[in-house]
Amino acid sequence: MALTKETKIAKIEMVGDFKIVHIAYDEIVKEDGVEISKRRLRDVVDIGRLDDSDNLVLNDYTQYHQDIQDVIAVAYTDTIKENWKQHLIKRKQTKENL
Repeated sequence: MALTKETKIAKIEMVGDFKIVHIAYDEIVKEDGVEISKRRLRDVVDIGRLDDSDNLVLNDYTQYHQDIQDVIAVAYTDTIKENWKQHLIKRKQTKENL
């Protein structure tokens, strides 16, 4: 009886105004080649964060599968990155004014 586990990308999608990348993975357990269990895992990959000078610091996407990196490259255009940066600055200012 041989158990194996594999993880496959089930879905990659861009969501919302900032094209935030959502990933769904299927984790599949097989016994002797026959699927006995499957569960869905999810991940959200946003663009980045602000540093102390309000510069946008992009997240490191190199740990993701190349297919996901390719979607990120399409989704996170310079315009989207700038809009995300302005969104973070506004959110930061709102929190400071509370």
